[in-house]
Amino acid sequence: MYVTAHLPRANGITNEYASKNLDHLGIVSTICREINLASEINRIVGVDPRQKVTCGEAVVAMILNALGFVDRPLYLFPEFMTTKPVELLIGAGFKPEDFNDDVLGRTLDKLYRAGSEREMVKKYGQSLQEKWGDDKIWVWDSAVYSEKNLGEISADYTWITRVPETLSKAKEVLENADTEKMRSTALRGYRLFSTEVEYGSVKQRWIVVFSEKALVRETKTLQKKIEKEKEQVEKDARHFANKEFYSEEDAQKAAQEMEKGWKYHKISATEVVTKTKKKDGGRGRPRKDVPVQTVYRIKVAFGEDKAAIEKETLKKGKFIVATNELDGEKLGDEEALTAYMCGALPTTPQAL
Repeated sequence: MYVTAHLPRANGITNEYASKNLDHLGIVSTICREINLASEINRIVGVDPRQKVTCGEAVVAMILNALGFVDRPLYLFPEFMTTKPVELLIGAGFKPEDFNDDVLGRTLDKLYRAGSEREMVKKYGQSLQEKWGDDKIWVWDSAVYSEKNLGEISADYTWITRVPETLSKAKEVLENADTEKMRSTALRGYRLFSTEVEYGSVKQRWIVVFSEKALVRETKTLQKKIEKEKEQVEKDARHFANKEFYSEEDAQKAAQEMEKGWKYHKISATEVVTKTKKKDGGRGRPRKDVPVQTVYRIKVAFGEDKAAIEKETLKKGKFIVATNELDGEKLGDEEALTAYMCGALPTTPQAL
C-alpha cells in the first residue's frame, strides 16, 4: 500500500507529490496508538523537554523498523524512515533525520536506566489493565512462558499463551498424545484434547492441538533434516576411517563420541583394521630390529536411527496452548485455541 504526501515548496505552495510505501506498518502504528504505547513509555521513563523525539516515539519507530523486515544498524535508521510516511505513522512534524542513531541510543540508555525489561512490561501491563478492565483475557506468545513470568502475572491476569516445545514436560505430553483419541473441532484440520497441569506453581489447562497441515509441513522439514544429516554422517565416517588410535578401546570410544553428535543416525557395524608402523614415524616397512607399534583404525557403517526418528515424528503437527482459566464453561478449549491463533503477536499482548 502506498500513500501520497504533499511536499511544500520554498514559496509555501504545495504542488509536488511523493509516494511512500506504507505496507502493513499502518496497522502496526494504529495498534501502538490504540494501546497508548508511546505515552505509557513516556510516563514510565519521563520526558526531556529538550528532546524533539520522546522515548516513546523512538520506541514506536524501532518497532516499525523491526516489523518492516529489515535488519540495519542504528546509523542507517533514517534511511529506512525516508521510505515511510513518518508523520502518518508516528506524528506530525517528524522527519526521517529526527530518528538518528544518537536519538535511538539515548532512548535505549534511558530505558535501561528506568529498569529491567520485565519491570517495564509489568508496569505497561498494569496500565493497560487499568484502561481495558479486569475482565479481559490476555493473549501472549510463548516468549512469556517461564516459571518466573507465570508466577508474577497469574494472580492478576487471565492469560492464554503457547507452551514452548523445548520444555521437558511439553515434549513428554506431545510424544504421548494420541491423535486418534483427540476430539474434532469446528476448525477444519484441527483436533485437540486438554489436561490440567501445574508449572511454575501455577495451575493451568494445557490444550494439546493437532494440525493436519502442520503435520505435513513439519514432516517434510524433518525429512530434509534427516537427509542433510546423512550427508554429514557420511563425511564423518569417511574422515574417521583415516584416524589412527593406539588401542582398540580408544578407537571404539572415539566412534561412540562421534555417534553422539548424530540425531537421526547411528552406527550399525564396525570393522577394526590394525597396522604395524615404526615408532619413530618413519616410512617404509620396518626392519626386524626397528621398534614398532600397532595402530588401530575403525571403519563404521551407519543407518537411520528408527527409534529416534519415530520419537521425533510423534511430536510433529502438535503444539500446546495454555491458559490459567481452568473453567471450561467460561473458556472452552476451542475458544482458547481460536483466541491464540487470532490474537498472538510476538511482542504485543492482545486483550480479548
